[in-house]
Amino acid sequence: MMDQRTVDSIVAASKKCSDPAISVEGYMLTLIISAIDALGYDPEELAFREGVVKALEIELDAREDSLIVPDLLSIMACLELCSRREGSRFAIATQTMGIEFSSDAYHDLDTILQAGFAGVSDCYAGLVETPHDLEELADSSKIIQLRRTSGVGALSPRFNYMLEEDPIWAALPELENSIKGVVVWDSLSANEIGYIGDVLMPYEDSLPVFKRLSSVLELPDMMGAWLFDWGPAGSEDTLMIDCTALDVTKLFACSSQDELHDAGVSVKVTNYEVALNRNYCPAYYLSGDYLHASNMSLGSLTKKIQRGTTLSGKDLDVLGTIYKKDKSKEKSSSEFVSLSGFGGPVPLGLKSSTYIIYGDDLWYIDNACIQQDGTVIPKVISEIPNGQQRYTLYPEDGTCILIPRSGKAVVPFVAKVPTLISNNIFFIRLEVDKAESEYIDCLVRSSIFRSQVNAAPKPLSKEDVSSFVLPILSKKDQADVTAREKKISGKIVKLQKEIAMLEMLDPFDPLEATGIEAKRKAAIRKLKEDAND
Repeated sequence: MMDQRTVDSIVAASKKCSDPAISVEGYMLTLIISAIDALGYDPEELAFREGVVKALEIELDAREDSLIVPDLLSIMACLELCSRREGSRFAIATQTMGIEFSSDAYHDLDTILQAGFAGVSDCYAGLVETPHDLEELADSSKIIQLRRTSGVGALSPRFNYMLEEDPIWAALPELENSIKGVVVWDSLSANEIGYIGDVLMPYEDSLPVFKRLSSVLELPDMMGAWLFDWGPAGSEDTLMIDCTALDVTKLFACSSQDELHDAGVSVKVTNYEVALNRNYCPAYYLSGDYLHASNMSLGSLTKKIQRGTTLSGKDLDVLGTIYKKDKSKEKSSSEFVSLSGFGGPVPLGLKSSTYIIYGDDLWYIDNACIQQDGTVIPKVISEIPNGQQRYTLYPEDGTCILIPRSGKAVVPFVAKVPTLISNNIFFIRLEVDKAESEYIDCLVRSSIFRSQVNAAPKPLSKEDVSSFVLPILSKKDQADVTAREKKISGKIVKLQKEIAMLEMLDPFDPLEATGIEAKRKAAIRKLKEDAND
């Protein structure tokens, strides 16, 4: 921790360099620069390019009684923002991403600013380390948060980090006086990189659906910044505003958020379209060349959403599972099917991904039958008791959706035989055609749908399930999605069979054919080649 003598010397040097009697704003800026420098950090890293702070001032729309809460990366903008709104104050949020500032360094910075601002200005309110601190400092002031992220790379992980690791930002919707939060993306290549979108690896989830992202403002290339406006309340749409053609003179002539937005060109897109396109770039959406989707609730696409029977496994004659049945069960007829018929990832290995189904089979599915990976292992029962038909799915129901009340998985399901569903599971009969049911099969297993299930309070209610949103694409785009899914599933099945065959090999069997076997295979290849010619 910094001693008082060092603090006093920093304040004195700042006053000597920039007399507060001549310019209060100039002195306070000098004090902040001196404090950051004394703590071993480069103040130049915190500077903003020309025009960005003006755009921020307009976008923040601070009032006289506002409390602006920046992270350390945004601190250089606060003095200018406060000086333009008399009576507004700022407080520095800790635990934010960006410069790795220790707790001691934050407290040293706070000590210097408190000492240096005393008797000069009351615009500095202090440190904010918890949401409770923020409530106390704000009192009746309106709260506006400000964060800054620099460089290139995917934006969604940074937003996720803020929501998960920045408790002050995460409290935005909870605090009574919260008005908004603004994130500045600061990079000279922002417009170029941003148009490409968030490049994710194949195994990474799609973008999260950020329902509080109300607008994205893309500034001219020379400013190298975008402004993301977040509100405390959820919204279905995000306003995309392209101000890349705006010159600095016109920017400084703007005096309100409406004027700034009108100076550019804009389009509204749904937050699910943002997630599906993996892109936050206004210019990208204004081009019109993006995946268009209309939001529909799950309830609007169903015949019925209901929970299953109150009977438990103890009330039923359970004969085992589809993999291990009672050997004494009489078999009238049989049909060989694959578990991949359920949709979703199948267990690896041919032995465990296939089973024998008998014509007189009856199934029962409870919460324990549904696996975390979205597969299901039905139990086999001897009979479905009288009066339980309304809780039973039949092959003619086609693709249905099973969602446990615990929300542990979402399973698109086709009943190969009459299947009784337990009370701890919602089962949903879809009212769509076959092509659309295949698309919904893909959609409910996507990260976009899973994120809604994960975020909903547990246990799930019928209203929760009915309100889950399905972004519906055009028929052509739906067909592209299902074709890609079939291609992926085909590769999975092929690999499973290959793995199963390899597992059955004897360690002493040769992996490559030799001798007579090699000659036989060569002859077969030659015959095939001749036939093709």
